[in-house]
Amino acid sequence: MHTARVCPPNPILFLEDAAGGEPPIFQPDDFARQACATATTISFMLMGDPELETEVVIGSRTEVDPGREPKFVKEIPTPSRLIRVVEVDDTEVFAVPVPNVTTRVSLWFSHPEWPDKVIIGLD
Repeated sequence: MHTARVCPPNPILFLEDAAGGEPPIFQPDDFARQACATATTISFMLMGDPELETEVVIGSRTEVDPGREPKFVKEIPTPSRLIRVVEVDDTEVFAVPVPNVTTRVSLWFSHPEWPDKVIIGLD
């Protein structure tokens, strides 16, 4: 399990295979889910205030699962077997190895609009 505190200028992060992917663009319906995705990349929301940090936790689902249903679940291809979490400007927050060429990503948020903690479970 890895933890980081981030305060990027844009309140979103992208999760994708290390080889890259096609980033999604949030549509109005996506804001309620706090995440959106293309076939290769997941984008998710953070705390909306650029002065406040968001804690981001990533690890295997079994080690990070907070005991409730995730708000967003999506499988993405991970052919390089390495997932990156990056800011809009491609600043890397995490690079985490995964065992398979497809990875199921589960997201939990601490708040229904502007979370100060986001949990990413991988399996």
